[in-house]
Amino acid sequence: MTAANTAPSITEASLRLIHDDVRAGHAGIATFGGPRGLCWVEILGPRGMRPDGRLLVAPVPTLRLWVPGLDLGPLAVAAANDEFGAGLRSIERRAGDHLPGDEMARLSTILRVVQGAVVKRRRRLPSVGPRLSEEGVPSLWGWASCLTLGDLEAALSKAVA
Repeated sequence: MTAANTAPSITEASLRLIHDDVRAGHAGIATFGGPRGLCWVEILGPRGMRPDGRLLVAPVPTLRLWVPGLDLGPLAVAAANDEFGAGLRSIERRAGDHLPGDEMARLSTILRVVQGAVVKRRRRLPSVGPRLSEEGVPSLWGWASCLTLGDLEAALSKAVA
């Protein structure tokens, strides 16, 4: 995915491409014209940038704002975790000093598209799995209540095989 160039508006097709690539776990770069030069937002993903997937890889969708002349690293970072919304707001707030109004509007639109494309995280259920042990009288109900559905399905599959 490469987002829109430095044109003042972004097309529906570009937004759809960004959405679909982020949803699929791919990475990309969106560029913006600023008074200090070309600024960019890297969108990292688990499957990396096409075609080979070795560039811009991160375990979860992650955005990094880069501004020319700032050698300390990215100006702001947002990773798709519990603080994703705050990270996106930080990128938008920090970019405000480096991008003109029309470019800020494009950035805001892209950030909203990425936020909508990221699959919502679900709380992980605790699992017992192979560490399950029981003392005393065996109880099917006690054993079954400790299993996740995946562990229960695997146990039932083994039992009938």
